[in-house]
Formats: sequence, structure tokens, C-alpha cells
Amino acid sequence: MSSNDSGTTISGWVWTNQLVQINIWLAAAPTIAAILAALVVLGLAFRLHLNRDTRLRRQSFLMLLSVLAMSVPYSAAYILEVFLTGPSPWCTVAVFVDVLTGNFIQFVVSLISVNLQLVFVHGVRTEGFLKWYLAGPFLLAIVISLPPTVKGVWGWDPLLDFCYVALVDPKQRFMWQIAAVYFWSLLSVSVTLVSTLIIIGALIGHSVHRRRVLSITQRTHNNVFNGTAVAIAWRIVLYPLILIISTTISAASDFSTDKSTGISSWSDFVLVCFFSFFYGFQPLLYALVAIFVDPSFSGAVRQLIKSDISSASRSFVSICRASTGSSAGSSTEQDEPQPTTIRSGREPSLPAVAFDLPQRSNHSHINTKADHTASPVVPSRSREHGSIWSTVRTASEEEYDQM
Repeated sequence: MSSNDSGTTISGWVWTNQLVQINIWLAAAPTIAAILAALVVLGLAFRLHLNRDTRLRRQSFLMLLSVLAMSVPYSAAYILEVFLTGPSPWCTVAVFVDVLTGNFIQFVVSLISVNLQLVFVHGVRTEGFLKWYLAGPFLLAIVISLPPTVKGVWGWDPLLDFCYVALVDPKQRFMWQIAAVYFWSLLSVSVTLVSTLIIIGALIGHSVHRRRVLSITQRTHNNVFNGTAVAIAWRIVLYPLILIISTTISAASDFSTDKSTGISSWSDFVLVCFFSFFYGFQPLLYALVAIFVDPSFSGAVRQLIKSDISSASRSFVSICRASTGSSAGSSTEQDEPQPTTIRSGREPSLPAVAFDLPQRSNHSHINTKADHTASPVVPSRSREHGSIWSTVRTASEEEYDQM
């Protein structure tokens, strides 16, 4: 990003180098943090995968991991856009990668909500859908981002002094922005919002129903269900909130600067700063959701940290005991006389043989597998037909993996 010389005015407003630097670092700081956070989450997920942690098989979490993996080139391309100071072929490459990865992220986030709606509300079995959830958005993102790249739409933006749209004509800028970015962003936001509202409405409806049905003695049990519903609802609603906020700010900033043919006022500058910050901050929000909101990942990470601390402490204690025991054992061997064994010359050295002892007829002393199977087993709680609460509370392992 660059600017005109300090003191030069655009429609009576001074666009100074100091303001340019403020805008650059408002974009760069959250973007760098997003890259680091995404790498941390991906590294922890790989470590848990090596430990064969089954809690990470859930489809929505795997989709979120794909979003974070794609956010790394997304953020890297945005960093390149921010620090380029003039027209360059890298401008076109950076915007192409930015648009491609940005559309993929939006599509996958939208499908996370759709998948949760299918599983929770409609009871659809979605095992095996993951490859389509990832392949479809990637192919669609390529189809969307290639035509404007071939047409030379992306490049150095003369209105913003930034790598974005190289066209100056307002109608053409608006058309390509809608066709390549904002139509798909608004579509993703709309689908995600509708799915989320359906899920939250179903959760609230079943919560009210069970509150009426359950007796006073079951109030504690009802509270557990309510806590589960709140956690699921807030986990889902964060995805469309991130999309809605970032898309609204981006559209308002772009369309405002297009109408005024550039950054010509403090209000335009503030909008551009918001756009720069939230555009880089969006992937960081997804990483924070994975770390602090997703129950499977956060619980697995806490258990991993506790296991590492426990193993390190056990190793330290065993080393201390070994060093103490070796010193104590050497002094004892020197003080105590060693016992001698007198062996007859005719007595051969026989190997140790394990004999089978005679068994009692009733076999009452044997702990066999049959005894365990014969022991009483607590029956599992039956699931109510058509109840979303039973799906949330007593879902099988296969159904949980589909969520």
C-alpha cells in the first residue's frame, strides 16, 4: 500500500504517510496473529491425531481445521497485499489467492451450519459427506476466482492505493466485486444465518417442551440439558456472526470508497481501517473458536497438556528415585554379607517349570469372561423418537462424528 505525498489532498482531505502506516499495521497485526494461531491449532491437532484421539473425528471440527489450513495462504496473500507499495505482478497473484481462499472459507463455514442442521434437526446421517463438503467449495472457489484474474480485474487499485481491483470505472468495479466476491459472501451469510436460526429455534422449542414435561424432581437433569443446548447454540451462532460482521464491514468500506472515487474523508478512512483490521482478524476468530469454544478440541488439548505434565513429573520422580536407589543399594551391598548356596554335585540345575494346578469342580475361583458377561449391566437410557434433545444427549459415537 502506498499513498500520495504527504500534504497532497484528495477532494480536500489529506492522505498522509502517517495514516498509511496506521492502516498498514491495523491490517498486518491481526493477520500475523491469525497465521500463528492457525499454525498452533493445526500443530495441536496433528499431535492429537498421532495420539489417536477419537474426539477429533467430528465432521464440523474437521471442516474447521480445513478452514484454518486454508486461512494460512489467505493471510499470507493479504500480508503481501498490505506491504506492496506499487503496481506489481505479485499484486494479481496475491488478490487471486486471497479471493480463492476467502470464498472457500466462507463456503465451508456455511456448510458447517448446514451439516449441523441436517444432523440435529432432520436426523440425516451425513457420514461420508466430508469429502463433498471440502471438494465442492474448493472447485466452486476456483471457478469463481479464475475469470476476473484472466480478465485482468485484479491488480493495483488506483482508488485505494492498494492491491485489489485495477478497474477505475465504477460500474465495472461494482459488477466484478459483486460477481466474484460479494454475491457469494451474501449467499454464504444468508444460508448460514438461516441454518443457524433453524437450529437455535429447534433447541429453544425442545427446551421449552422439556421444561414443561419434566417434573420438579428432575429439574437438575433438565438444567444439564439446558447447558448442553446453550453450548451447542453459541458454538453454531459464532460462525455466521463472524461472516456477517466481516462481510458487512467489507462491503460498506468498498462501496463507500467507490462512490466517493477514493478515500476523501475521515469517515472513509475509518471504514478502510475497519476493513483492513477485520479482513485480517477473521481467520484469527476461527482459530479462537477452535481453541476456546469447540468442546472436543479444547477438552482434548487440556487432557494432552495434563498428560504431558504428568508424564514429565513421573519421569523426574523416577530419575530421582533411580539415583537415590543406586546410591543406597551400593552401600547396602558393601555392608551386608551375601548368602552362599551349597549345591550337591549330583543335583542337576533344572529349569523352572510352570505346572497346572488341579482345578475345583465348581470353578468358583476362576475369573472368566463369562462371569463378566453374566454380571448385571445397567441398561442405557432409551432415546425419545423424534426428539432433538435425545440426539444431543444420547447420540451414538457414529452420530457424534457426523456433527
